[in-house]
Order: sequence, then C-alpha cells, then structure tokens
Amino acid sequence: LNGRVKRVKKYTKNSQNNIKIYEGSTLFDKDGYVIESELENGKAVFFYDERKNLIREVIIRNSDTTEIKKNQYNEKNQLIYLNKQKYGNKNDPYNLSLTIEYNKQGNPVLIKNTHPIEKYTYVKKISYDGNIVTETEFSNDKIVDERKYWYSESNNVLKYEHNKSYTTFSEYNQKNKITRETTFMDNEFASINTYLFDENGNIIRNISSNNPKVHENINDYEFKYDSLKNIIYEKRTEAISKKEWETFYEYEYF
Repeated sequence: LNGRVKRVKKYTKNSQNNIKIYEGSTLFDKDGYVIESELENGKAVFFYDERKNLIREVIIRNSDTTEIKKNQYNEKNQLIYLNKQKYGNKNDPYNLSLTIEYNKQGNPVLIKNTHPIEKYTYVKKISYDGNIVTETEFSNDKIVDERKYWYSESNNVLKYEHNKSYTTFSEYNQKNKITRETTFMDNEFASINTYLFDENGNIIRNISSNNPKVHENINDYEFKYDSLKNIIYEKRTEAISKKEWETFYEYEYF
C-alpha cells in the first residue's frame, strides 16, 4: 500500500442481487503493518517483535479464540519455526508445526512438519541447481509432491512444473511485469492468462481462458487505482454467462 494507510474497507457487489455488501476492514499501524483484520463472525489480530517480525496471529470468532499461529526467527530475521493450531483440536489436519533450515546463502533447504496424525507429517527438501529450484515433499520416505521452478537472470519464474504433468510458462515485459501465463496439463493446453499494465506498473486488466474441451470459461478482470496507486476497484466478468462481480476498497489515512 502507498501512503500512510490506517484502514481499508472492502465492499462487494454482484450482478445477481446488485447490492453493495460490506465485507470487512483491515487496520494498519503507523509503520504500515497489519494489526487487525475483520473476518466472518470475528477478527484476526497480529503481533510483532521489536524487529517488526510477525510473531503471533490470533483468530477470534464469536468472542472465542479459535486459532493461534506463532512464529520464531533467527538473528537474520529468517523464519525458523511456525506453529499453527486450531484451539482445542490438536488433530486438525490443517495444524502446522514447521521447522525451517537454510543454507549459507540464506535460502531455505529443509522444511519439516510434525503432526500427531502421521499422514500429515512431511519433509520438504529444496535444492538449487543454477537457475532451477526443486521442491520435493516426502511422507513416510516416499515422494508425494514435486515442484520445479526455472528462473531468469531477473529472478522471474519462466517455467513452473508440478509433478511432471502440470506446466506453466510465463512471459514478462521490460519492467519485469508478468504479461502472459500459459498452462498445459499432460502436454495439452489447459489455460492462458494475459495481463495489461498502466504507465505506473499497476495491473489494469487480466483475461483468463480455459481449454473449452475441459471447461469452457473466460474471465475478464479490470482494476482501478487512486492517485496514490492504491487499488480502489476490481471487476470480474464471466464472458459466457455475462455475470459480474465487483469489489470496492475505501481508504482511511493517518
């Protein structure tokens, strides 16, 4: 966000009911860090250490604490431990107890998640070979997931591969803004996304379309910004059904 934003309010509207609905707000401190965010029937509250690292996030719904997330960092401000627990339910599959290790270059190389239920315990190894980064996830010593990223000299992801069947190729403009993403599933075209930007580098349009043989769908996204380059409006139009979804943002400043 740009400027000294104190609060952002979000509203939505769709073509079916044409009613503008308040969805909640996000509150920031004077340094620009999120300190509170409204949720359905509750809120999320954020706490930071003296180095402005996020150390705790508390989810409160219907006046009760339902989830707590805690972070720990090393002297380089690198995240080394993350614990996320649903309050009163230690066996929830979305609970996390992550430890993270780094190499001498400061890149993460090992992520371990420990869970009371064995099938949710995993180890993720991250390797670096030139411009290729590979993430391999193991459970019970078996590979369950693999992702590969090919980077350009400008550190842009040129190619992304998931389990050798899902592949995305990305293109960028001279300002390193992504302009096109083309995705293939099992070597067959699956979808394409194109992006347009204004002179300030803000995205103003995104058109996405899928392979009609799989699922015919075309979405057109439009974006508008205020004088401080903060987004104030989004609209998604479904080309086939002609349905529209709009999002509005209102800003309060210090």
